[in-house]
Amino acid sequence: KVPFVWGPSHDAEWWHRWWDTNKVKFSPEVAALTIPNLHIQNSPKQAGFIRRGRRLRMVDNDPQQTYYLITPGLTGLKSALPRTISAVNGNIKREASGTIGLIVVLAGGDGNGDYLSYYWLDAVSKALHDKYMIALAVAPRWSPKQSIAWLTRGGRNTVQEARFTTEPLVAAIVRDVEARYPIDASKVFLHGVAEGGMAAYACSLEATTPFKGFYILDSTFHSALLPSLTFAKNRRYILQNSQTDKQIPFWLVSAGAALLRKQGALVRLSAVTGDRDYKFSGDHWQPVEEAVNWLESGNKN
Repeated sequence: KVPFVWGPSHDAEWWHRWWDTNKVKFSPEVAALTIPNLHIQNSPKQAGFIRRGRRLRMVDNDPQQTYYLITPGLTGLKSALPRTISAVNGNIKREASGTIGLIVVLAGGDGNGDYLSYYWLDAVSKALHDKYMIALAVAPRWSPKQSIAWLTRGGRNTVQEARFTTEPLVAAIVRDVEARYPIDASKVFLHGVAEGGMAAYACSLEATTPFKGFYILDSTFHSALLPSLTFAKNRRYILQNSQTDKQIPFWLVSAGAALLRKQGALVRLSAVTGDRDYKFSGDHWQPVEEAVNWLESGNKN
């Protein structure tokens, strides 16, 4: 008897893998059964509609470049079809003009963004009002001895097996999503939480970046572990941390904000209440909504 379990990590793909592994536990007659392929008739495509959900994606079919894409319900939002028309040397050129944003998320812990799926499936509507897609990156595992989930350029030599680091990975994820959906390039942000925060800082210090802002939550700041802060100039950061956090003291985050401002970055430092990793007190969605609204706004304070 198999208990019924469903969730973002127990989809059809998960059950196929489960059956391949566990069918040997059943009688030969049952083990010989296969999961049937059902013909599903697609409903007519409708402008402006994208089904809310979560999909596992791979960039260039590379299992080390994996992310979970969370798409909102976009009823009435014409993000799939807007076009701008321009004449170039007498030729009419049509280009996609996206209205939906994208947030790439670097999770804490082992860097597998899957564990944040439940949270972001709700946050897309309750905090972001169906205006953003979320790409939950999965940290590549290059070696059983790898001690850092998010390997950045500064630590590349510590894992000889690595083919690339986090900086090009997140840029590749953005390109992959943009190839499928007309994303508004002015609303592409990188978010790092806990251990993912330092990797997000490192990505923000690349000479060129597709990200227009960086949202760091509950993360330390160690400039000695980062590249030069030169490229922080004119880039936007919102840092959120609890003033009572004993693991990541607020003064350390504040010192990081000061260093970034000294390099010409636009920084907002915001105190939040509650436990770590989105366990906010009070309105659970307000801190995320505040962070993204500020990144969008262009405000300097």
